[in-house]
This record gives sequence, structure tokens and C-alpha cells, in this order.
Amino acid sequence: QKFIIVKPNQLNDVTQIAYDNFIEEHGNQVLPLGHPAYKRVGAVVKRLIDANKVYMEHNNFKYPITIIDDPLINAFVFPDGRIFMFTGMFQLCQTDDELATVLSHELSHTLLKHVAEKLSNKTFLEILYIVPLMIIWFLLPDLGAIVTQVLLDDLKSIIFELPFEREMETEADE
Repeated sequence: QKFIIVKPNQLNDVTQIAYDNFIEEHGNQVLPLGHPAYKRVGAVVKRLIDANKVYMEHNNFKYPITIIDDPLINAFVFPDGRIFMFTGMFQLCQTDDELATVLSHELSHTLLKHVAEKLSNKTFLEILYIVPLMIIWFLLPDLGAIVTQVLLDDLKSIIFELPFEREMETEADE
């Protein structure tokens, strides 16, 4: 059971905005398609898709790959299946099996609709959060309200957001 109030078209819009922002920031670092890294990542992705068709057949993703020439150790998959990998991952993942472990985790986030779930939970929490904030700003002087809001933000993160994110990471691992 997942709590998802974000509509697919809304998720597509958010994903496109995130993609445009990412390309604006890293576009000059994108490796050309003929680079050997694409062949390696593509082969690993194909193995993962072939081995997990039962989970992946319900979507129409193409899983295009973008590799960014940056020593950052990171990889992620957008909700629409676009795969991004920084070249720093190749320092960490020496073998294709290690690379497959990272990519399978990131693909799992997409298959499990974690972005939609996270956006939905965040929206719901923000709606609930508005009333206490209004009361704080009504009752306390400016500095007191600011300090209280900062503390409430931290508390909200510790109690609600961080455990939820850890739960999603564990689910993707499984």
C-alpha cells in the first residue's frame, strides 16, 4: 500500500523540470554517446531489465542513459526511467556486478514509485504543518516565531521525513 496523491501528469511535469535543471547544470559535462562508458552501463542495464521483466513489463520506459563526466560518486534514475551516472561511480564500481547492484537499487526506486510517494507525503505533511505555523506566528514575537519554526522544521524532519526516506531506501534494497 502506498499513499500517492500526485497524478501521473504532475509527476511527469516535475520530472521534466528536474531534467531541464539537471541538464542546464551539467549539460557541458555529458559524455558523448560513443564513449565506452555507455556500452558498459548499457550492457548492465540490459541484463537487469532482462532478468526482471516481470517487474518492468508494466511500464513503457526506454531507460535512456546519460553519463556525466564528474568525479562525484552518484547514480540515479528519474521517475520516467532516465538513468544518470557520474563517472565517479566507475571508481567505486570496479566490476559490472558492483555496477549492477547500484543500478538495480536506483531502478527499484523508480519501479516502486518512490518519487511520487515522497512528493505525496511531503505535500500532506506541509498541509498539516500550516496550522501550527500560523499559530506560532500569531502568538510569538518575530524572533521567537523564527526560532520555533526552525526547531519545528528540524523536529518534522527527524520524526517524519528521515525515517520515511530510510524506509524507502530499505525497500529499494530489498
